[in-house]
Amino acid sequence: MRSMSGGGAAPNNDERFRDGKPTLEYARTLPKTFATMTNEQVLHFAELSVPEACRECVVRDIMSVDQVEYDEAMKVFEEIRTKNREGMVVAALPFYAGFGSAVIGCYASIPLVFDRTLVEWFNERFVTADMPPEQDLETFLEVGAA
Repeated sequence: MRSMSGGGAAPNNDERFRDGKPTLEYARTLPKTFATMTNEQVLHFAELSVPEACRECVVRDIMSVDQVEYDEAMKVFEEIRTKNREGMVVAALPFYAGFGSAVIGCYASIPLVFDRTLVEWFNERFVTADMPPEQDLETFLEVGAA
């Protein structure tokens, strides 16, 4: 087990710690939500890309700009969040279409590579490459390697 004696331990004269451990009173002051954290703490977590901290930064900015209290700023934030989500399905359609096409292409490529009948048909119409000798096409793995 690592020792905290090298600079990480609480100072002996700090009332918040007793025998190098936090007191119950100090432990009770631990922030439980982002709303109870200082601006510095929230910004620190926002820089680490914690979504809740980023949300809290926006709420506090709304408070500052609109000159409103926290509860009213949360209502404004919810309006912004709702408006931001409008049209998200339509905006995501190209992603879903591309993903669907990739899945279909994946499964369609299996018979186009390993089924001899489809390989010959596809080669005749689109590729027109020379086929290997008959003895090199006896198994589906040989067809796939052709």
